[in-house]
Amino acid sequence: MALVPTRLGATHAVTFDLLLVAAGEVRRRGVAGQVSALPPGGEIRPDVGPTEVIRAIGGICMATDRPGSEETAIALVDLVFDGLRYGAPARS
Repeated sequence: MALVPTRLGATHAVTFDLLLVAAGEVRRRGVAGQVSALPPGGEIRPDVGPTEVIRAIGGICMATDRPGSEETAIALVDLVFDGLRYGAPARS
């Protein structure tokens, strides 16, 4: 169990796992909100959900965490977004 300091200097016992779960849920809801806000009709592939998007972006963050890797990060994000559209129904 880890102790997490608050702004007032007091400490509360909170497990690190609980913090990770809470942060993950916030991310998942945020991405789910963005995905559900897309107009119906196939803007993205039907087999991709918030979890896959979060994991792909997380992988990019881990792979490009060094100074000077910004261009690579942008190229990888572009690749993910292109992949989200691949296989989506054609717009009429």
